[in-house]
Amino acid sequence: MRGMQARARPAWAVALMCAVAFGGCKKNESTEAAGAQDAGQASATPAPAAKDAGTVAVADTRTPFAFKDVTISRTTDNKVKLTYTLENHGAKRARGYSCLTLHDKDGYELANVTLGPISLKGGESDGFEDIQSVDTTVWDEARTVLLYAGTKWSCYASDSGDTLVSEMRHLDLTGKPVPAGTAAPRQPPAAEDGVAVFELTELGLSQESPSSPVVVTFNVKNKSASRMNASVCLRLYDSAEATGGIDEAASDNFSLAQGATKTVSSELTLDDDKSWNSTVLLRAYASTYGCASSARTAVSNVVELRKPAEIHTPVDDAAVPEGIEGGEGYEPEDPVDEPERAADGVSDGQ
Repeated sequence: MRGMQARARPAWAVALMCAVAFGGCKKNESTEAAGAQDAGQASATPAPAAKDAGTVAVADTRTPFAFKDVTISRTTDNKVKLTYTLENHGAKRARGYSCLTLHDKDGYELANVTLGPISLKGGESDGFEDIQSVDTTVWDEARTVLLYAGTKWSCYASDSGDTLVSEMRHLDLTGKPVPAGTAAPRQPPAAEDGVAVFELTELGLSQESPSSPVVVTFNVKNKSASRMNASVCLRLYDSAEATGGIDEAASDNFSLAQGATKTVSSELTLDDDKSWNSTVLLRAYASTYGCASSARTAVSNVVELRKPAEIHTPVDDAAVPEGIEGGEGYEPEDPVDEPERAADGVSDGQ
C-alpha cells in the first residue's frame, strides 16, 4: 500500500503540456515529484486494501496497470479521497504515477492531478488511498473524472502515447463508470497567441508575514465563446525602464467557462527568492504556456504593478525577531499607499 505524498504541478507546466485547470496535475509536485497541487498538496496514505495484496494473471503489455474497486468521495475539509485496488497484469515490475483529471458537463478538462507514485511486481495487486486538495470551484464544476497511470512524474505529460501505462477509466464523482451518453473527455480549445481572450483586473501582491511566501491575487474574465485554460505569468524588473526581467513566476492554472469571471490567488515561486528585494516593477499577463511565452503572445491585456514596499524576500522563521509576526511588542509599519490603478488595470506612475 502507498504511504507517500504528492503535490500539484506548476501552472505553466499544465498549460504547456495539456492546457489545464486549476491548481493546476498533479500536478504536481513536486509538481514536484509528485506534484499538481495549481493546485494544493496531495497526500497519499496507506488504506485498508479493497482486498489483500494478491496475484493476477500476467501477460506482455504496454499498459500493465488496472484500476479496480474505485471509490471517490469529498472529505469534510474539502479534499478529494480516492481508494482503489491496483493490479499489475504485466510479467515484470511496473512503475509510474496515478493520475486524475476532472472534467465539466461538456467533457472539458478542468484540472489535472498527480496522485502519487505506484510500483508493483508483475502479477501483484494492492490497495491504495489518495487524498488530494482540489479547489472548491473546480470540484463544483466537475461532473466526471479520468483515472489512469502514467510514467512521467508530471501527469500533464502522461495522458497519451508511450507514457500511458494503464487504460483510462472514465468515472463519475463516486468512482462508478459513467453512463452511456456522457460527454467524452477533451481539452478546451487553445487560445490563439496574441489574442486577448482573458481580461485581467485588480492585480495585487500580499505577504502575510516576513517568512511567508508572496501571493498574487487577480480577477480574470473569459471573453471568448468557449471554456479556456491559462495561467498568469509575472515578470519582475529592477527598474521601470528595464526591458529585461530579473526573475519570473507563474500563477496556478485556472479554467473558466465562457463569460465567467473568478478571483485567483496563488503563491509565487521565483528561481531566486532574493529577487523580490531588487524588484521595482512587475508585468503580468495570461498565457497558455505560463512564463514559457513572452508578453507578445499574451492571451490577455498586460498589467503593470509597482511592487508594494512591504513585499520582500521571505526570511527563515529562525531569523525573524520575536514579536515581528504580530506577537507581543509588534508594531506594524506605517501603511504604504499603492499607486492608483487606471481603468485598464495598469498602475499610474509606472
